[in-house]
Amino acid sequence: MVVVFSCESCHSQLRAKESLIGRQFNCPKCSARVVVPDKGPSNQASPSAEKRVPAATDKQKDFARSLGLEFPEHIDRKSISKMIDDALANQEDARYARLEALQAGESEAREQLRAEVMAECDAEDPRVSVASVKEIVEALSQREIGAIIVTFEFGAFNGVEDLTGAKFDINATDDLDQDDLKRLLGWLGMAMLR
Repeated sequence: MVVVFSCESCHSQLRAKESLIGRQFNCPKCSARVVVPDKGPSNQASPSAEKRVPAATDKQKDFARSLGLEFPEHIDRKSISKMIDDALANQEDARYARLEALQAGESEAREQLRAEVMAECDAEDPRVSVASVKEIVEALSQREIGAIIVTFEFGAFNGVEDLTGAKFDINATDDLDQDDLKRLLGWLGMAMLR
């Protein structure tokens, strides 16, 4: 008589002579230590009965149908559970993809709105990075700040020692007339030399 049993480690189906009941040996598949069990009704069952999985429950089937899954009527619990798990994972992946798309659209809309608001602000409140020299002078004048702005191109002359060929543009707030401007620049020049 032959005893049929499973390795507890790798679940391989094993067979041993009845005379080996109670003896230990290594599983030929995974080398785990196994004991030949006493033969009983479960050991005499056919190999296909040992691997048989119970049929899926009505609750599992109803839930699977609610997810839009199709399956054979006589599906087992293990198979339908895997189908349900896969469907739920796919739904979660789809949710994340939709969320990422919404966030990307939201970021794009936010950037567009920011650009529009900044364009309006720049038009109403000139900033140094976008305003012309005249706009800066006008903005300072509105704040009741007197200013003289001297501008020139860096490449127009060879250092401060040699100003030959350099072109300067002088802008001042409205509170300074030409005579005041000349006196103020002369005084600043003298003060710098001291």
